[in-house]
Amino acid sequence: MDRLLAFSRRRRRWLACAGAAVGGYLIYHHPAVAARHRPIARVASALVSLAEAAAAVASIILGFLNPPADLLKMYLLFCSVTPTCSKS
Repeated sequence: MDRLLAFSRRRRRWLACAGAAVGGYLIYHHPAVAARHRPIARVASALVSLAEAAAAVASIILGFLNPPADLLKMYLLFCSVTPTCSKS
């Protein structure tokens, strides 16, 4: 029986880490703590959505401001042929 309880230092350290992890999990998921971190999670989710929307808009604007060369050539050719694009 003494042999089963005589853990090495390494094994005691792993058991302590496992116990701390389980304790942290139980505290994190306690209803009182969960009620407080839900609003924070909602705000973080909203910020992530806002950042994704800003990145999408930025890529659209970048594509508009830096068109491919062949598209620019076609636009210039269209403006040179069409009288509505010329200055009056």
